Amino acid sequence: MTPTVSVVVPVYNQQPFVAEAINSLLRQTLSDFEIVALDDGSCDRSGAILDALAAQDHRIRVVHQLNMGRAVTRQRGIDISRGKYIAMMDPDDIAFPWRLERHFRFLEDHPDVVCVGAEHIKICPYGMEIAGSVHLHDHQGIVDRLRTGDGDALTQGASMFHRSAVDSVGGYNLTLKYGEDIEFFLRLSSIGLLANVSWPAIQYRQHPASANQSCTEDELIALQQSLAVLGVEWSPSQLLGPPRTLRERRSMFHLRCARIAMHQGAVHYCGKHLRDAIVGGVWASTTFREALSIAKDCVQVKWRQNSVAKSSSHSLCE
Repeated sequence: MTPTVSVVVPVYNQQPFVAEAINSLLRQTLSDFEIVALDDGSCDRSGAILDALAAQDHRIRVVHQLNMGRAVTRQRGIDISRGKYIAMMDPDDIAFPWRLERHFRFLEDHPDVVCVGAEHIKICPYGMEIAGSVHLHDHQGIVDRLRTGDGDALTQGASMFHRSAVDSVGGYNLTLKYGEDIEFFLRLSSIGLLANVSWPAIQYRQHPASANQSCTEDELIALQQSLAVLGVEWSPSQLLGPPRTLRERRSMFHLRCARIAMHQGAVHYCGKHLRDAIVGGVWASTTFREALSIAKDCVQVKWRQNSVAKSSSHSLCE
């Protein structure tokens, strides 16, 4: 029987997160779907985890391949899937239970829309919420943002589109290693409407190794050339900003998460991110001073939490 929705999940070295991602799809309120999980030459146990999950649920199909990159892997997933609609899912994200059903019903009710995205809630590697998203919902607003090279205008891992629309535009550009979503969505916009719904579809995991934080300048130049073919002027300098090493980005990311955790009162997460900022990042005086400042503030938060807990305990005993 042909499923209504096919969920394509490209997987590369996501052992810590992939089971949670797949299980979140298995808890969907929509039952008529399949999962096409492609192990893109992972060096960890991602492939074995996928095989174990597939053995327990017939809706999961696993494909193992040599490493081919994101665009090729996504397109291969589309090619071997069977659904009328295609949903994209990243292997480190978590889908809310309503995601597939609500997107499916939206596309059924809006036949002029060829692709729909959604809001998302950003989480850190440990699962702590760190931010929400604010997307434009109208077609022209989304297109205008995509033309600036803003891949967050329509989140690929929270998108669903018509298979017929993919066939019409020829699928993903297989030569791109970065920005394949931007170029693909812009071509889709030439044959129909793009949209974002106002509700969150996924918890969108952020970490220093995220694809959208680890692109090279060569990959950005390749995207610039592809967008030029589409008549869009864009320069990698608009996105790159000051050059930073991966270790510097890692420090900045974990310090930001530690600060958010401290303000949320999540002292355990704060401590983990401070450790990661120092151990895996750049050992610089500025990094150390900021980490120390956050640590002192977090200790104060913990003391206040302990005082409140003791006061509440005494009140219950009286």
